[in-house]
Amino acid sequence: MKKRNIVILIAVLVALAVFSVPAMADYDRNGYAFPIATKSTGTINGEVYVGGGHGVEGTTGQPNTYTQNFTIPPGTITPFARLYVGVWGGTENYDGWLNTTFNGAPLAPLHLEGKDDTNPNVLCTGHGVHWIYYDVLPTAGFNSATANTNQIHPSFDGRIYGIALVAVIEDLSMPSVTYWINDGHWNLNYNAPHDRNTTYFNGAGSTTNTSAKLTTVQLCGGLTYPPTGNPEYTSMDFNGNLFVYDAADGCGEDEWGNSWCYSFDIDEWDVSDDITSPNNNATFDRGTDPYLHPVVAVLTIQPWYFKEPYQNPYRDGAPPNTPPSGNYAPSGMPDFDETQDTWQTINAGPDGIVQSTPLMDDVMVNAAPGPYGIGIAPGPNCARDSALAGDDQVIYSFCGPSAVANCFWWFDAKFGNHSGYPGDGVDEFSLVTNYGAGDDHSVSNVPLLINSLANCMLTTTKGTTSVTDMQSCINAWLSNAGLSNILYEHTEPKPDFYWIEEEIKKSQDVILLLGFWENRSGSYERIGGHYVTCAGVNSVDQELAFSDPFFDNAEAGNPGRIPVAHTYPHGSTVHNDAQYVSHDFYYVSPNSASPGGDWWIPNYPVSVAPYLVAYFQEAQYLGGPIHTEIEYAILVSPKPDLEIIDNWIDWPNACRIGYKLRNNGYAPISQQTAHYVNLIVGAVPMMTQKVPIAMPWQKGSYVGYFNIGSPNMPCSPVIQTCADYNYTVDESDEINNCRTENWKCGDVMKDGYVTGWDVSVLNNVVGGTQVIDVELKWAGDVMTDGYLTGWDVSVLNNKVGGQCAIDCQCTQTPCP
Repeated sequence: MKKRNIVILIAVLVALAVFSVPAMADYDRNGYAFPIATKSTGTINGEVYVGGGHGVEGTTGQPNTYTQNFTIPPGTITPFARLYVGVWGGTENYDGWLNTTFNGAPLAPLHLEGKDDTNPNVLCTGHGVHWIYYDVLPTAGFNSATANTNQIHPSFDGRIYGIALVAVIEDLSMPSVTYWINDGHWNLNYNAPHDRNTTYFNGAGSTTNTSAKLTTVQLCGGLTYPPTGNPEYTSMDFNGNLFVYDAADGCGEDEWGNSWCYSFDIDEWDVSDDITSPNNNATFDRGTDPYLHPVVAVLTIQPWYFKEPYQNPYRDGAPPNTPPSGNYAPSGMPDFDETQDTWQTINAGPDGIVQSTPLMDDVMVNAAPGPYGIGIAPGPNCARDSALAGDDQVIYSFCGPSAVANCFWWFDAKFGNHSGYPGDGVDEFSLVTNYGAGDDHSVSNVPLLINSLANCMLTTTKGTTSVTDMQSCINAWLSNAGLSNILYEHTEPKPDFYWIEEEIKKSQDVILLLGFWENRSGSYERIGGHYVTCAGVNSVDQELAFSDPFFDNAEAGNPGRIPVAHTYPHGSTVHNDAQYVSHDFYYVSPNSASPGGDWWIPNYPVSVAPYLVAYFQEAQYLGGPIHTEIEYAILVSPKPDLEIIDNWIDWPNACRIGYKLRNNGYAPISQQTAHYVNLIVGAVPMMTQKVPIAMPWQKGSYVGYFNIGSPNMPCSPVIQTCADYNYTVDESDEINNCRTENWKCGDVMKDGYVTGWDVSVLNNVVGGTQVIDVELKWAGDVMTDGYLTGWDVSVLNNKVGGQCAIDCQCTQTPCP
C-alpha cells in the first residue's frame, strides 16, 4: 500500500515538545544506542507531512548524486521539520563524504566515518548503513533535496537508499490531530540476533472511534543477501496485534508517481482498530529477512478521516513558485459545481402547468406536472435553450452527474498518471478520458465529463436523476471503460451513519441522495432531493464531510475544511481546478421522524433555511419545517484480488506447509471479513484456515502454515492452496486464487525426476556453493533428521544407483 503519505489533522495547537538528541552519535552495530524514540509530539490544527523516495540509486565506489522532491501543503511550518538521508558505506570500515542541499541551500558537509563516526546527526549501524538527519525549514509548495556522496576510502560504496522529509504544518482552517514523531536507527539482523524491537508513543490519546495512521520508514527490506532459500517476509505489530506481513518489501511509490523496488520503504498503515489510551507501541520484526533497518515511525490520531489526496498541486521537477496544477485530486475528493453553464430544468410554477415552450433539443417531460413539478429537460446538448414563460421556475438539475463526476475524477486520479500535468495527453486510466478538452485532467474537461454523465443518467431527457438511472449509468460506464473487474457499483437504501462510515474508510466512494421532506402537521411530504459526494467522516462527533454540487458551506464560514485557500464568493467554474474544494461538515442524527430515511442532517442548509428548497423543488412547499434525510447511498468501489504467491514445505519443521497470500487488488480487506485458505494434498482437501489480519490494497500479505501431521505426505506430493475458497470476497480476478506446486522426495532439481544431477546439486548445497529453496531442502533431507549433510548425499546417490528406497519428512514410507 504505497501512497502519498500526508496525514490530515484537526483542532488547535495544544502542545509541541521537541525532545533532546544526544550530543554525539557513536557507531552501534545493532542500533541499540539509537532507539526509535519520540522527538516531537503535540496536538495541532493542520497536517503532518511524511514524504520521500525513491530506493537505492547510484554506482558503487563512484561519486553519486540523488535528488528527491516534496510538496508541502499550505500552512505554517512549526519548529519540527526534519530531512533524512540514507547512505550505504559498503562496510563499517570505509569512509566518505556527504554533501546535501535543501531548496538550493547547502547543509553542513559530513564526513561519514562508519564505525568511527561521531557526528551527532549520523546514526550508523550494521555494515556501514548511515541514517542522517538535518533540521530544516521547508516552505509551502515545492521543495527539493539533493544528496551528493564521494569516496575517501576507495571502497566506500556511496549509494543512497532514499531521502525522506517529515514536517509538522499548522493550519488553523484545518481539523486537529495528535501526533508523535519517532526516529532512530535499529539494525534488525540475524547475526546478533536482533530480530525485533518496539517503539513507543506515550501520552494521552483519544481511542473512541478515532482514525489512527502509522507511517513508517525502513531501509534494506526485501533484500535477499545472504541468500537462504527460505521465503522472506517482515511483519509489524501494533499494541501487540499483528497487522501486516511484508511491512518492508523495499518497494514503493512517491507522491509524484515515481516507483521503485530497492531497499527503501515509506508506508502508511491504518491502525484505528488497535489504538489504546494512554499509550501505544509498534513492533518491527525482521521475520526471515536477514537485515531490516527501521528508522522513522509517525503516529497520528484524529477524529476525521478524509479521502486520500492524489497528485500534489506542484509537478515533479518544477522550480520554486511554479503555479499549482490541480489537475488530479490534490485536496482529496473534488467538489465540482452544478451551477456552471445552463444545466437547468424548467418546472411548472404554482399553477401546475408548464407555460414555456421547448426550444432546440430541450425535451418536454410533462406539460401539466402539478405545482413545481418537472416540465422541460435541457436535452442532449446539456443546456436549457427554452425561455421562461408565465410562472414557470428554473432549477439546477445536474447534482447527480456532478456528484458522480467527483467520484470518477478521484478514482481516475488515484489510478492515473501522477507525474502528469494538463495537456500532456497521457491517460493511464480509462475511467475519465479526454472529451474534447485536450487532456483527461484538464480543467476544461470537467464540464464535458459532467455532460457525458448527464446524458448517460438520462438527466438531460428526464430533468432529474433517479437512483436506478444513476446505477445503470455507472454500471454501463464501468463496462464500457473495461473496468468492471476493478470497480463496481452498489446501492444501499436508508443507510445508517455507521455503514456510511465504514464504507468511506474502506476506500469506497460514497454518493448520498438527500431527500427534503416537509412536516405538514405530523405528516411528511417529499418536495425535492439533492445528491452529494462524501469527502470524509468524523467517527467521534458523528459527522460527514460533503463535496456539495450546490452549497459551499465551509467557504461561507460554516464548519468545514478548505485545504487550499481561495476567494469566496467565486464563479461556478473555480472548483473545476480540483485543488479548490469546500468540504462542508454536518452532524448526522438518528431516529428521524420522516419516512425518507432513518438518519437525517439537522443543520443542512435546507433544514436551517427552508426557503432554500426552492433550488431543488419538485413539489409544492407549504411553509413547514423540512427534514433532510439520507435516502440512499450509491457506492463506487474498487475490488481486492487475493492470490497465493508461494507454497513451501517448512523444512526442517516437520509436516508444515507454508503459504504466502497477497492482496494484489485495489481495495483493502478488513479484519472482520471471514475469508479462508484451503489446502489440498493430491486431490484430497485436508484443512482450511481463516486469515486473521486485515489486508491493505497492493501491500497486504499474510504468511500461514498448515500442520498436516505424519505420515500424510505422498512421496510426490501435489500441493494446492486456494485463497477465499468459500468466495466471501468479491475480487477483481476470481481465477488466480489457487497455486499448485509439485514436489518429489529426492528431486532436488524439481524437474520431476531423481537422477545423478540431484546428487550433484545436493553435494554443492552441503558444500556451501549453491543455495536451493526450502522445499528442495526437504527433498534432499533423505535422512529425515532436519539437516543436509554428506550422509544425505550418500543415501541419495545409493537411491539413484537403485540400491535403496528413500524417505523425506512426513512421507509415506518407503519412497521407491
